[in-house]
Amino acid sequence: MYALCGAVLWLLGTARMVRVVNFLPYPVTAGMLASIGVSLCKSGARVAAAPGFRVSAALGSLWLGLALGLAFAMRRARRAAKALPTWLPPVAVVVAGTGLLRAGMWLMGVDAAAATRDGALFHWDAEMLALARGWAPLLDVRAIGGPKAPNGPPVRARLPLLFEVATCLAGGRAPGACAPSKLAARAADGVRAFFKHVQWAVVFECRGVIAAAVTIGAIKIGIKTGAFPGLFPDSGVDADAEVAMIGAANVAAAALLGAQGTAYSFSALKLAQQLGASPRGVGSLVPALCLLAWAYGFGSLRHVPRFVYGALLLDLGWDYVETYLLGPLRRGGVFLGDVDVLAVVAVVATAVAASLLEAVGVGVVLCLVGTAARLAKASVVAGDLSGAEARSTIERSYRQQLQLDKHGGAIRVLQLRGYIFFGSAADILAAVRRHAGEHADPPLRHLVVDLENCYASALDLTAVETFQQLARLGSHLDFQICLAPPLELLKTALRGADAATFYETADDALEACEDALLESVWSRQLSSDGSSFGSSPSLNHKSAASTPSPKVAVGAPPAALLRDWLAAADDDAADDPRLAPLVDALAPHVGPRRYAARDFVYRRGDPKDDAFYLCIRGRLRLLAGDPARCIRKLGRGNVVGAGDFYAADDDLAPGGRSETLVATAASTILRLPHAAVHGLDLENPALAAPFHRLMARMLSGKNRNSKLALYRFAHGYY
Repeated sequence: MYALCGAVLWLLGTARMVRVVNFLPYPVTAGMLASIGVSLCKSGARVAAAPGFRVSAALGSLWLGLALGLAFAMRRARRAAKALPTWLPPVAVVVAGTGLLRAGMWLMGVDAAAATRDGALFHWDAEMLALARGWAPLLDVRAIGGPKAPNGPPVRARLPLLFEVATCLAGGRAPGACAPSKLAARAADGVRAFFKHVQWAVVFECRGVIAAAVTIGAIKIGIKTGAFPGLFPDSGVDADAEVAMIGAANVAAAALLGAQGTAYSFSALKLAQQLGASPRGVGSLVPALCLLAWAYGFGSLRHVPRFVYGALLLDLGWDYVETYLLGPLRRGGVFLGDVDVLAVVAVVATAVAASLLEAVGVGVVLCLVGTAARLAKASVVAGDLSGAEARSTIERSYRQQLQLDKHGGAIRVLQLRGYIFFGSAADILAAVRRHAGEHADPPLRHLVVDLENCYASALDLTAVETFQQLARLGSHLDFQICLAPPLELLKTALRGADAATFYETADDALEACEDALLESVWSRQLSSDGSSFGSSPSLNHKSAASTPSPKVAVGAPPAALLRDWLAAADDDAADDPRLAPLVDALAPHVGPRRYAARDFVYRRGDPKDDAFYLCIRGRLRLLAGDPARCIRKLGRGNVVGAGDFYAADDDLAPGGRSETLVATAASTILRLPHAAVHGLDLENPALAAPFHRLMARMLSGKNRNSKLALYRFAHGYY
């Protein structure tokens, strides 16, 4: 069993999979350790009182009462005097309990044989105690006179092999007896005798117990060792290497000696850290003490009463129950709900009634149920806004904003958050059905699904099927689904679905939906009365927002470009006769600048330029923050630099630019110096007035978008 446990640990460490052990839910781990405590308490009561109850009920009750009293005294001593060394109460109980029994035996005139019959002492084989010093099970089965032959006398006892080797090294035996071949033959003979007399049928019947012991041992050591990097953060502990070393030591000890290997004493190392002692020293001292006890023998244990052993087991078992079950329940905050508590209790009950393996399975299932129930309580739909409430960062004309206010209900924005799985996926369909269908007013035409804050790798088959149902619902009810960002699993599942489109960001998806809605409204108005409220962007972003007017070429004179910009910025500019003199006055001062996709117009930290940047064509993005994120999108008819022109000198931040402006498509801008507008204000204020009204309307639109952003923030949409 130790070899199997060591092999499992070695494989875990070599494959660097120790952290996998930490995926075991805490209620399962707590229940396992609490069930170990219950088993220890049962064993302690049985060890202390079972033989006594076979003699009489009074005698059994006496031994059980003494064991409980000593265990209670140990716990009270630890709580009353916390400065006491942790080893002192158990040692004191062993000495006091042994002295109490010996005094009672002397007063009542009872010898050791009678005390053993009455259940006060264990029955120890004197010959085994005398010869068990330095005994290795795999090599020295014959060293204690056994196993016995079926029809013959027991094999003559011999000195343990390791003691023979030590005597040979010390020169205390004849040279012939220390020949390597003779010692090797002795070892091989012991191994053959061991395996010859193993009852393999019994081993097979106990395979479940052995597997449980191996699993629990590996998990326990893995959990403890995995905590070492946090316990000793300055020591550079490699948990995987430590577990591999423990496994190799166990395999070597079991293969060479047939004995139990070693593992860390977690409590001893923690105590050493609290006392400022060396972990390496403690790690060396504990095995050295065990080796000393193995070499010296265990004969002194026959003097310790059974009820003392029972008290030690009761104390240890109750400590496990107190630490991992009752303590967290009393303090609260460790277990998150009734299902967690139920999982711990179920693990303990199953472990006591069946085995630890079944208990682990029951606990894991209950923890999964509890996790699913908690996740399902919090709706995966974190935000549900209309297109009138949620706007993309693209700047639009005043008329376009009015149209989005009026018809924005045809767009819905769903922001999803957390885990989309079988317990929460139904919320998505329910939210969509509230806004879709024959009775919806206005009817849903565009649906933006923001997956930014979802755990993409946690989508299960139910979640995928939900999005497939959503695509079929969109095809049936004639609305377009825009998903962002593109998840590979969903792209594969929705391949061929005409109603589903993927975008890099939810803002891009919302912009496309707004473009399509405006184009639809523009088309309806054009078909109804032959008029238009202005150019409308199309779904592929190749509309008036990104291209110049068909009547104006990219290389046209500055006056023509400025006139085209004014027409795009103000829906009524084309019919305003006052703008022609304005264009003539400002045209000599403007200069076109062209940028390719991904070119920077300016970067954060660059010197400020006192000028208006008028976007003639293309797409620009204004980036701010660290890391940089898009706060505004600019197209034909938009402007940058108006805020600095109208701000008071005291309001202007000193230093360079605080934002970055980058072209996302081939773009053309007109640079209009602030000084040119100031000069026009002085020379002809009436001529400059239409320009200021236009800037005021643009700044008002920016302020409105900022308020919408605050609205989205207040409603949980980020």
